[in-house]
Amino acid sequence: MPNSGEPAGQRSAAGQDRSPGVHWVDAFAGIRLAQRRSVRGWTQVELAERLQAKRAAGTRMAAVEVARQLRTLVVQISCYESGRTRPRAGTIRLLAEALGVDVLDLLAADTVITLAVLRARLGLTQQQAAQQLGISRSLYALLEQGRRPVSEDETHALARVLQVSVAQVRAALPDPAGPGVEQAG
Repeated sequence: MPNSGEPAGQRSAAGQDRSPGVHWVDAFAGIRLAQRRSVRGWTQVELAERLQAKRAAGTRMAAVEVARQLRTLVVQISCYESGRTRPRAGTIRLLAEALGVDVLDLLAADTVITLAVLRARLGLTQQQAAQQLGISRSLYALLEQGRRPVSEDETHALARVLQVSVAQVRAALPDPAGPGVEQAG
């Protein structure tokens, strides 16, 4: 995998391929999961234990069931790291949380970071993000698509809701769609 050397969330959306139908989960990079796990000195079993604890938080389970889930998780983590399978969005979020990293750190280094990726990494729908911003879902969708300019106040509000810096929001903003539309700010 190429490594841009840029910290997570700093890769710009401007001028990048924004092909519709590509989901951010497809950018998951198993090698980065393995690297983050290794940096902590954890085995796949230790990561599986932490992941299982996050999944089972607040539930009571028999020891046999916990052991069965751990065996399954170790196999799954091995498959994720080797690229044989890709975890679902919720599992990527749990893996990142277990490792103490941002979801962006588990995506390929050349992943284009868009507003949609910043939102989805938190598990937010467009409706939920819009509600936190105090705008309609359709207006929020226009912002994500670059079909409406984003004001400076909106940029700061987006940074708060998406839990990133203002610079990361600016880098994730798409180029305005169509002639005559200028980026506010």
